[in-house]
Amino acid sequence: EKGMIDDAINAYKKSIEIEPDNARAHYSLGTL
Repeated sequence: EKGMIDDAINAYKKSIEIEPDNARAHYSLGTL
């Protein structure tokens, strides 16, 4: 399970790098 959370964190961080104004990605990263 921890591996899946780490994968999700990395995916959200990559999404934020590509699209820094993506509020949903910032919110989702914060909820993990």
